[in-house]
Order: sequence, then C-alpha cells, then structure tokens
Amino acid sequence: MSRKPVIAVNADTFKDSHGIVTGVRSPYWKAVVAAGGIPVLLPDMDSEADLRTFLAMADGLVLTGGDDLRPERLGESLHPRADPITRSRDRADFGLIDIVLETRMPVLAICLGFQELNIHCGGTIWQDLEDEYPRAIPHRGRGKMKFLYHDVEVADGTRLSRTWRGASRVRVNSAHHQAVRDLGPGLKAVAVSGDGIVEAVEMDRHPGLLGVQWHPERMMDDPGQESLFSSLVEDASVERDVGR
Repeated sequence: MSRKPVIAVNADTFKDSHGIVTGVRSPYWKAVVAAGGIPVLLPDMDSEADLRTFLAMADGLVLTGGDDLRPERLGESLHPRADPITRSRDRADFGLIDIVLETRMPVLAICLGFQELNIHCGGTIWQDLEDEYPRAIPHRGRGKMKFLYHDVEVADGTRLSRTWRGASRVRVNSAHHQAVRDLGPGLKAVAVSGDGIVEAVEMDRHPGLLGVQWHPERMMDDPGQESLFSSLVEDASVERDVGR
C-alpha cells in the first residue's frame, strides 16, 4: 500500500500564560486528515536551508491564516487596527513561498497565507477595509475569528470552478479586515465578493496553487470546501509519485 501524502502545515507563534507557543488551530490539520493526507507541523524556522530540508520531506503545503501582515512588507506605516505577525513567522512564511513557487509544490494558501502570496508576487493589500475601502461589505464580525458569511462569484473555466462542479456562486465564511488590493503579476482572480474584493487566486505557471481569502478548514461539513483540501492532497499524491 502506498503511503498517504505528507502535507506540511505552517505554524503560528503566540503567547499564553505559560510563555511562547508554536502550533496550529486544529481545524487545519483535521481538514488534511479528512482529505486523506498526513499533516506535519512546520515551525517558523527562518533558515532557507532548514525550510528546504523540511519541504523535501513533504508533498504539499497548507499556508495557514493568522494575524496581519507586517508593515515593512507593505512599505507602509502600521494601521492602528492592524495586529502584525511575529518577525520570525514573517521570515519563515515568505521563505516558504519562495520555495513552493520555485518547486511548484502543491499549496493551499488560506487568509493571511493568501495575502502573503499576493505581496510576495508584487501585489498590494488594503490594511483595513472599513477605513480604506468604504464600499466593502462586512468581512469580519467584532473580535478575532468572528465569522460572517457572504457569496463569492466564481470565474468560469478555472480550476476552482471545475473543483466546485461548475458552480458560479458559492457561500463562504469571512473573518478578515485586510484584503488584496492589487493582484501581483502572475496571479489571476478566480473568485470575487459582491464588493469587488478578490477572494481566490490561481496561477497558470503553478497549476497546483490555490489561494483563498476565507477559511475552508472551518467549513468541512460543506463538500465544496472539503474538496479544496481533497484537491491539494490529490495534487500532492501525483507530485510524490512522479517526483519533484
């Protein structure tokens, strides 16, 4: 029996009453398991050599959500409502994106990971939708991880559309106040919300890449959201079998 594909899941770093914690919220790794993969936690190492060694043992990557982008990545001052990730996570995440774009490793980039991907590719973001994009619909409830729900329009002929069996409108959750403003070169929008915010991207030169603004790991009772993880695991299985 062939082994299940190994999916690296990048960790967040935060503090609790006992000190520094490195880990991921359980819906991420549970979604990988449900899709048939083996999740392996990837701490925020910032050595390129170490990241490459780790990813050489994996077949795919989930680039997880988290707090906000660091202002130095944006070339802007920090917005008063922004809560940036640690410098170590920033360095590790952007190092991971370097590697997966180079190797074309299958990747599902979620929320913050999606925004980081766009910045890495030369795009820009809104630091706070309420303040900077007045026509935005509500995208986050009051407080962290307070979800709202809205529809996204899915572009025809895209991989996302095929994954969702041709659905043109899909309900997603939403818990963010930063969002893609200008797309980075090479990325194409494949889903948008009613206010024009880009909600999902693909990349022609990297067919195993999908970035989404919402949190599919929190909607695994929805077959369409589960299929995003199943597609990642399927792509990772192919990459493992043919070799990178």
